[in-house]
Amino acid sequence: MSGADRFSSPVADFEARVVVGDGTSLSVGLRVPRGSSRGAADRVPVVLDCHPYRKDDLFSFRGMGLYEGFNERGFATATLDVRGTGRSGGSTPSAEYSRLEIDDAVAVIEWLADQPWCNGSVGMWGISWSANNTLLVAARQPPALKACIALHPADELFASDIHFIDGLLHYDLYELSIDLLNGITPGPEFPLDEETLANRFDQPPWMPTWLSHQRNDGYWRERSLAPRWNRIRCPVFLVGGWYDGYHECVFRLLEHLDVPVEAWVGPWGHVLPDIGGPGAPAAWVEAACAWWDRWLRTAAPERAEIPLRRVRLFQRHWHPPAPAYESIPGTWRTFETWPPTEVRARSFDLEPGRLVAANSLEPPKAASASPSPKRLLVESPPWIGGEVGHWWGDVAGDQAALDGHCATFDSEPVREALELLGAPALSLSLSAAEGVHLFVRLEDLSPDGRVTLVTGRGLRASASSLEVTEDRWLLLHWTSWRFEAGHRVRLSLSTALWPMFWPARTSGPLEVHLEQPARLTLPLGPVQEGTVGTAPGDPLAGSRGDPGGGPATALLQPAPVWQAGEEGGRHLFTWSTSGESDLGFAILRSSHGLVYGLSGEREVEAWAMGSASFEVSLPGRVVTWRVKTRLESRGGSYDYQFQRDLYENEERLRTRSWTYDIPRRA
Repeated sequence: MSGADRFSSPVADFEARVVVGDGTSLSVGLRVPRGSSRGAADRVPVVLDCHPYRKDDLFSFRGMGLYEGFNERGFATATLDVRGTGRSGGSTPSAEYSRLEIDDAVAVIEWLADQPWCNGSVGMWGISWSANNTLLVAARQPPALKACIALHPADELFASDIHFIDGLLHYDLYELSIDLLNGITPGPEFPLDEETLANRFDQPPWMPTWLSHQRNDGYWRERSLAPRWNRIRCPVFLVGGWYDGYHECVFRLLEHLDVPVEAWVGPWGHVLPDIGGPGAPAAWVEAACAWWDRWLRTAAPERAEIPLRRVRLFQRHWHPPAPAYESIPGTWRTFETWPPTEVRARSFDLEPGRLVAANSLEPPKAASASPSPKRLLVESPPWIGGEVGHWWGDVAGDQAALDGHCATFDSEPVREALELLGAPALSLSLSAAEGVHLFVRLEDLSPDGRVTLVTGRGLRASASSLEVTEDRWLLLHWTSWRFEAGHRVRLSLSTALWPMFWPARTSGPLEVHLEQPARLTLPLGPVQEGTVGTAPGDPLAGSRGDPGGGPATALLQPAPVWQAGEEGGRHLFTWSTSGESDLGFAILRSSHGLVYGLSGEREVEAWAMGSASFEVSLPGRVVTWRVKTRLESRGGSYDYQFQRDLYENEERLRTRSWTYDIPRRA
């Protein structure tokens, strides 16, 4: 850290090596405002993010204005490569959010607070992975950590993360790409010596570990914040997106955290609000800096002076399926207290093909004996579901064709607009063989016949594993939505949603008992409560740089291409993406592709074949990492194969392969 020349420019940009207790040397990228080493009065707070996505090449925010925005407001920024990834030493960890990963971040926070240019206050922040470890680190309560910001976090890593959505297996490009990235050696040199390759390239893939934990066991619980929310004692700023699969975490944290919380939930996917998409961006960097100013500059204000909750929500209005919008229609509402006190509901009883308005808000009572019991058989073709998208909250296509293979229940056209805010609830009695899945979707049927997905939920349908509230209501995922007058509320039930969910062993049948209590209850948002206004900050001011120009966007977040088809009696679905970025010292190119397939109507055989590559073009050499995978389910087991290859100038230097046979419990 010594050397006055480091502070001769507006921002000193350099790497530090932090050696932790077991001797591992961690790489921390630092950007420190000029003058911060001259005296105590000039010392600045520092904000840290920590992830395994290679801070110096693949996942660099430079050129997107993020770090620059923090630095311009007088904050130092620190970025930490998880041990065994990027430029940090050590072997690739055996899993996400390991104890060592959290230990390392705590140690780095202590190190940062002791630097001569730091005022002793550290903030931690991140998006997705680094949002999760931010919350886990905050739960450790390191003294120097004064506040944190978590964008698109997941507090519960089994049913609410990406591997087992709703407790059901989900397999996509992430599982393919992370096991590719874990084998790549440190940039910008990308050494290929034996020790480095043994620590990275030779380490086994993570996918078999996830497949070995198909229930919410200790593996997931020890890596989850839930239910230990009360261990967090510092203020938290949360960001979620209605088009992101993790947005429900924001509402759980609002319910359970006992610290000051600011929360935004906007019309965005899994991106920074400054980038936005599909809805308009918002000035998040400015809001983040104001948050850091409040908590990292001076001693915290008295608790009595701090509002415990400030929540800004985007109330979505109807839009047609798969909107190609720069701006999703809707309004922003700000709540100074949470939860809202003005709670209303609209209930519908389920009858064959119909949602019938119910007057009572109480759970429905069982119907009297009837000579013709109302029972409905649900058995969907196992290959349906591509219209739903990647995960709950994705920008979904028109559900009309999909609903042709499902059991649907439609209301009469609503007379007045219904504005939803919360988790719709379904009371339903059903019976099914062990292992059959049930998928529930709430939809908006417009007068012209188009069907827009609003929210949904998946679960195992057997009574022993039905995940419901204590009073036997199944909660769908949190949503905001406005059903316009003249539109119909639709509930759709199916036994498959592929390839978002890995197919069940058997596609059905499932029997719904409509002679038993069957009711859908919609949470209606407060009409008078809260302040209606525009997006937080100036959306134009919040858009920093070209979101397509940074390496993070080019290589990690390109729009995937989906294609469905059929070949020789097998149903196929492909998902592919590629990207390229020029970092100056190297050109990076990546490609990822998955082909899903299934056959059979009742007893289903399913498989997915993946391939991915990461190519680094350096002066005088081209280094390429490639992986191939195959996941297959037959009867009571998952078969998984993984191969990793390394090439230099098109010559294969190394290859490793693994094969697993894992009993199927889900």
